[in-house]
Amino acid sequence: MPARKERISDCYGATVDYEWKRLVQDTYHKLEYRTTLLYLKKHLPGNGLILDAGGGPGRYTIDLAKMGYEVDLLDLTEENINFARQKIREKRVEGKVRETMVANITDLSRIRDNTYDAVICIGGPISHIEGEENRNKAVSELRRVAKEGAPIFIGVFGRIGALMLSVQFWPDEIGLPSFRDFYEKGDDNRWHGRYYAHFFLPEELEDMVKRNGLDLIETVGLEGIGANAKYVNIFSRKDRPGWQNFLEAHDKLAAHPASVGMSAHILAISRKRRTGA
Repeated sequence: MPARKERISDCYGATVDYEWKRLVQDTYHKLEYRTTLLYLKKHLPGNGLILDAGGGPGRYTIDLAKMGYEVDLLDLTEENINFARQKIREKRVEGKVRETMVANITDLSRIRDNTYDAVICIGGPISHIEGEENRNKAVSELRRVAKEGAPIFIGVFGRIGALMLSVQFWPDEIGLPSFRDFYEKGDDNRWHGRYYAHFFLPEELEDMVKRNGLDLIETVGLEGIGANAKYVNIFSRKDRPGWQNFLEAHDKLAAHPASVGMSAHILAISRKRRTGA
């Protein structure tokens, strides 16, 4: 476990600038960003303190701060936290970002129980935790630090969505013996060539959420009907009125089971169960 943790930290430490730009680099990636913000606005409380757990270089932390929330940001990678601190100063939201810290989402012992009005863990931090028991531990920690009734947002990598994209982006991987472990179990030990990632089926994500004392509200496919990266980028550049119609359809169908299944990134929105409920 520690060796894997260090390797993932090294990976993200070497790609901080890319990760900051990733969500806005093209139309396909903007779908993930845009849909996430749409559902954050739908389910977040009107105000309060939010934990951005595994928040990388801080893009969502800054967005939430601009919306008026107080935010704590934590991430496994020190380079991400240092970069986020710089961006927080540049965007002039220091007054809303209460704390930035290097921490592992499997161990939030430095944070008291029932601290946050909402918790977000989006983009896929839990997908980089090896072993079902350790992933459950992370979800349990996110639940522990949330107040009763608080919304908790958990984002993961989608297995079927990744399989759909594999013929376009990773055709050589399909011929490897490890491909069977990927499509049957969701385990990928060659993520970015050498790192670990777990890719979820929608029902697997939902079961993990429910098993750890959370009430599932809804599950969303962040790319949804825009899951075909290449042609989404082409179409959005060529047909602006048509693209707006496509976005409207995407928004209305994002929570449909088919849209969830085909997405490369899946977001489960849940709520911490109230005592006695």
